[in-house]
Amino acid sequence: MGILGDLKRRFRREDVSLDLDDIQGLILRSRPEPYVGAHAVLQVTEAEGGRDFIAKLAVHSLGAGLDR
Repeated sequence: MGILGDLKRRFRREDVSLDLDDIQGLILRSRPEPYVGAHAVLQVTEAEGGRDFIAKLAVHSLGAGLDR
Protein backbone atom coordinates (compact mmCIF):
# COMPACT_ATOMS: atom_id res chain seq x y z
CA MET A 1 0.00 0.00 0.00
CA GLY A 2 2.97 2.31 0.38
CA ILE A 3 4.33 4.55 3.09
CA LEU A 4 0.97 6.08 4.07
CA GLY A 5 -0.56 2.66 4.57
CA ASP A 6 2.43 1.63 6.70
CA LEU A 7 2.06 4.73 8.88
CA LYS A 8 -1.68 4.18 9.32
CA ARG A 9 -1.02 0.65 10.55
CA ARG A 10 1.68 1.80 13.01
CA PHE A 11 -0.05 4.78 14.60
CA ARG A 12 -3.47 4.84 16.17
CA ARG A 13 -5.13 8.25 15.95
CA GLU A 14 -6.23 8.21 19.58
CA ASP A 15 -2.60 7.75 20.72
CA VAL A 16 -1.21 10.78 18.90
CA SER A 17 -1.64 14.39 19.95
CA LEU A 18 -0.59 17.33 17.79
CA ASP A 19 -0.64 21.05 18.42
CA LEU A 20 -2.39 22.04 15.19
CA ASP A 21 -1.32 25.67 15.56
CA ASP A 22 2.29 24.53 15.11
CA ILE A 23 1.66 22.67 11.87
CA GLN A 24 1.16 24.24 8.45
CA GLY A 25 -2.32 23.28 7.23
CA LEU A 26 -1.16 21.84 3.90
CA ILE A 27 0.78 19.13 5.71
CA LEU A 28 -2.36 17.50 7.12
CA ARG A 29 -4.84 18.21 4.32
CA SER A 30 -5.20 16.52 0.98
CA ARG A 31 -3.53 18.32 -1.85
CA PRO A 32 -4.25 18.23 -5.55
CA GLU A 33 -2.45 15.73 -7.72
CA PRO A 34 -0.17 16.30 -9.43
CA TYR A 35 1.20 18.70 -6.81
CA VAL A 36 3.75 21.25 -7.91
CA GLY A 37 5.76 23.45 -5.59
CA ALA A 38 8.47 26.03 -5.99
CA HIS A 39 11.24 27.30 -3.76
CA ALA A 40 12.59 30.82 -3.69
CA VAL A 41 15.75 32.07 -2.05
CA LEU A 42 15.66 35.65 -0.85
CA GLN A 43 18.29 37.82 0.73
CA VAL A 44 16.89 40.32 3.20
CA THR A 45 19.14 43.30 3.84
CA GLU A 46 16.72 45.38 5.89
CA ALA A 47 15.11 43.73 8.92
CA GLU A 48 12.01 45.92 8.90
CA GLY A 49 11.34 45.20 5.23
CA GLY A 50 11.85 41.48 5.85
CA ARG A 51 9.35 41.48 8.71
CA ASP A 52 6.81 43.34 6.57
CA PHE A 53 7.27 40.85 3.74
CA ILE A 54 6.81 37.83 6.03
CA ALA A 55 3.73 39.42 7.60
CA LYS A 56 2.18 39.80 4.13
CA LEU A 57 2.97 36.17 3.25
CA ALA A 58 1.68 34.79 6.56
CA VAL A 59 -1.94 35.65 5.79
CA HIS A 60 -1.79 33.17 2.89
CA SER A 61 -0.62 30.23 5.06
CA LEU A 62 -3.12 28.76 7.51
CA GLY A 63 -2.31 26.50 10.40
CA ALA A 64 -3.77 23.02 10.46
CA GLY A 65 -6.22 24.06 13.18
CA LEU A 66 -7.87 26.67 10.94
CA ASP A 67 -10.32 26.16 8.10
CA ARG A 68 -10.30 28.09 4.85
